[in-house]
Amino acid sequence: HMWDFTALAFCDEYHVVAMDQRGHGDSAWADDQNYSREAYVQDLTELITALQLEPSILIGLSMGGTNAIAYTASRPDSVRALIVVDVGPVPSPRGRGSVNNFVTQSDVLDSFEQFVQRVIKYSPYRPEWQIRSSLHHSLRELPDGRWTWKYDPFLRNPTRRSEPNGPHDDSASRWKMWEAITCPILLIRGEHSDMLDSKVAKLMVERNQNSRLIEIPNAGHRVPGDNPVAFEQAVRKFLSGLGN
Repeated sequence: HMWDFTALAFCDEYHVVAMDQRGHGDSAWADDQNYSREAYVQDLTELITALQLEPSILIGLSMGGTNAIAYTASRPDSVRALIVVDVGPVPSPRGRGSVNNFVTQSDVLDSFEQFVQRVIKYSPYRPEWQIRSSLHHSLRELPDGRWTWKYDPFLRNPTRRSEPNGPHDDSASRWKMWEAITCPILLIRGEHSDMLDSKVAKLMVERNQNSRLIEIPNAGHRVPGDNPVAFEQAVRKFLSGLGN
């Protein structure tokens, strides 16, 4: 799991919860195929309320980071601090294309090993042993012995992924949410990220004075998995500055 190392690093000091968003991991698929930002944020709201986690420190990577930004902007009193990993209001076209190409490939393969080799090519900064461990959480075996992803095939549909963003999910609304956040923010970018452009990351810090930026070396988009030690150090330093 992407957050295994982070959870192990902080579980002695913090109550760590790693959420599978609807349609992902071991969470149920949405019957109505509603995977809107609003639906994700509502799920997060209900989880935090049910587990009585307020005020929380939120950490989100990629889609999870965007959802965490939206949640924090809408519920400022419930978030003590926010850590956003490799995502911003303006996605990189190159990175989005890379993700789309990966996600929309054939999603049923004859063996677990074929998925391992596919991800090795896609994630050059992660060691093979870590990729194998992560895939055990991300894949499921079909009755015929073949393997596929756990997450909802609807999310992998090429037609859906090529659709333009809706009116409530454009860059202008994302910037507005980002600028509305008042708690301390740590923005983390992978040094070799193709998803968060370095210029966009710097502009994010300029447009929200509560944020600070750190780049993690030897990491692409999946920073917590690409360089878990440096990621932990950056997060720990940020958290130590929050006080009690």
